[in-house]
Amino acid sequence: ESKKIVIVYLPNSSHVELNLPAGMNYTAQWYDTRTGALTAAQPSGASLGFDSPAGVDAHEESLDWVLLLKAQA
Repeated sequence: ESKKIVIVYLPNSSHVELNLPAGMNYTAQWYDTRTGALTAAQPSGASLGFDSPAGVDAHEESLDWVLLLKAQA
């Protein structure tokens, strides 16, 4: 099964662990659902885990994020 693009929606700021095919390299970016901006995402620790950017909205609710991973050719 090919996983050239992986998209993970996080409804609130949190941590996600991924289990992706061995031998594939990915570029990772955070998509800000409020602005449409993309910023680089770096795995945390030795595993393929990501911590979303922190923050809260005007109602003190945790922000949602989209993690976008694209396989490198």
